[in-house]
Amino acid sequence: MSGFLVYFGTFVVIVVGSWLLRRRSNSVDDYYERDYRDPQSSTLEGS
Repeated sequence: MSGFLVYFGTFVVIVVGSWLLRRRSNSVDDYYERDYRDPQSSTLEGS
């Protein structure tokens, strides 16, 4: 029984964690895209 609880707990954590990450990334997408685009473009121009 304890093994089932462990598997169920990990499954719930993964589902809830992925849902929270997806929800968070949707609201912070533009911020991260702006952050990562600039260094990438500058390094591409340098090389």
